[in-house]
Amino acid sequence: MPRGRRGGAAFTLIELLVVISIIGILAALVVPALVGAKRQARVKAAESDIAGIKAALEVYNSRFGDYPPTSLKDYGLKDNETNSGNEAMVACLQTSLKNGPFGDWKEERYANLDHDEAGKNLTNWWFGDNQLRELVDDWGNPYVYFHSRDYAKPEAVSKYLVNGETVECAPQKSEKTKAYHNAHGYQLWSCGPDMKNANGEEDDIHGW
Repeated sequence: MPRGRRGGAAFTLIELLVVISIIGILAALVVPALVGAKRQARVKAAESDIAGIKAALEVYNSRFGDYPPTSLKDYGLKDNETNSGNEAMVACLQTSLKNGPFGDWKEERYANLDHDEAGKNLTNWWFGDNQLRELVDDWGNPYVYFHSRDYAKPEAVSKYLVNGETVECAPQKSEKTKAYHNAHGYQLWSCGPDMKNANGEEDDIHGW
């Protein structure tokens, strides 16, 4: 009588290797697709955030006659010169003055990456404390923001904390016109999936 599986439950070594190989092939096909889909979803989230921020900035401009400054120094605050533009943008957009706040983001979108705070509520913001919060993208990094009056000399407001490291950011000019993008307004961008600042280039997601 030939030897075989007991009760048909056992697998030979070759069969197990075949099954493992098939699982490996399927994983090699599925995992990159899932990673790519997650990456694209985060890019879409950043694009949606930027569109929402731009809309809020336009409403703010229509009420106050200007866009938020690149630094709260305009309000007499001596800050730590990190994430200055984002903090000023958030403080202004979240004011309760003139029927504010302007823009509505989920709580997890706010962070205080550099752990600073103001001595007082500078813009009558709706937050319950004086922390200088940043609006962050889906990778947890602050959106970079510059008012146009600081394009030419951005050094005092150029430092951003991206992926745990302090980097220098700078407003960019168009290759076609050699003029600054959005020359009479503001520049806004996310450092994107690679979490490295490229001043709106490479995989950065920008708003101009």
